[in-house]
Amino acid sequence: MTMKEKIQAYIDLTRAHFAPVWPLLFCSGLMLAFKNYDYFSWGLLILAVFIGLFGFEAGLVLNDIIDHNIDNLDTNDDRLTKYWRPFKARPIPSGRISLKEAIGVFVVLVLVSIV
Repeated sequence: MTMKEKIQAYIDLTRAHFAPVWPLLFCSGLMLAFKNYDYFSWGLLILAVFIGLFGFEAGLVLNDIIDHNIDNLDTNDDRLTKYWRPFKARPIPSGRISLKEAIGVFVVLVLVSIV
């Protein structure tokens, strides 16, 4: 597997093309709370961005780890896979990323989101 294919597999694993969405969702809720309580904190806003980005990405990777046996089954319907995965493949069942690598990515994302 080439380096480019490996990077594409990691992008599919984390659904990186959706990455800007999660912090925006978290921050929009936080901004509503700031407005409601007449308070603002840059620290909380930055924390929400990190949790929104890395925490949600960790959840997506965890889903792939838990569902890797189910994802191995042939469903004959790749519409959702093609929507959620920019390179149109499930990286763990396809063998592009090992289960051990996916667990490593999950741990790193969780650690980054809680620091």
